[in-house]
Amino acid sequence: EEKKKKKRRNSRKIMTWFFKSDLRRKDEDGWMEYCEEESDILEEAFQAGKKVATINKKYKADLVNMFQWRISDDSKQREIKREEKKKKKRRNSRKIMTWFFKSDLRRKDEDGWMEYCEEESDILEEAFQAGKKVATINKKYKADLVNMFQWRISDDSKQREIKREEKKKKKRKAQPATLVGSRVWVVAHRTGVIGVFVNEEDALKEFEASEDTGVKMHVKVIQ
Repeated sequence: EEKKKKKRRNSRKIMTWFFKSDLRRKDEDGWMEYCEEESDILEEAFQAGKKVATINKKYKADLVNMFQWRISDDSKQREIKREEKKKKKRRNSRKIMTWFFKSDLRRKDEDGWMEYCEEESDILEEAFQAGKKVATINKKYKADLVNMFQWRISDDSKQREIKREEKKKKKRKAQPATLVGSRVWVVAHRTGVIGVFVNEEDALKEFEASEDTGVKMHVKVIQ
């Protein structure tokens, strides 16, 4: 009986969530996948039998009627859907490549770059491998794959450099035992952590210096 239970658990499908990104399109291209963190929030709420989930500080979702709405204006609504996650087949290559955009124009070092989320990086890599000159990253941005920059669709004067590099495995530094139980300030984007600070003032400086509206700051207690 225990073996059967384990087998059932292992055979569960991995689900992910999408929102209607282009209301004019009726095909699959009109949908965009939520980032991993937001998809996990929706799936956990769905599995717990909740009717409503808070996706992020801007949006909530109705998990019965399957739509999201803007918290500040509930007339702004979009359909959402839940589907089995499909594994993307990567091209056979010795190196796995990923893409970055210039997140801090003031910095000239490697810390001035931020990695795109996996979905957006895959879109850029697939377009690059196909020999395309331009790629649509998401509903806000496009990229020039020849001159290597992205621009905002609504205002093409808003541009940032982009680059393509071999994906490196990040090594996590072990937290010193003396920090266990203490508070740290985390500044992060939806694609990853920008910095961890033991001092609120330093974290605030990093947070205020970022021009990206997707950057957030929160306090965490080290376990």
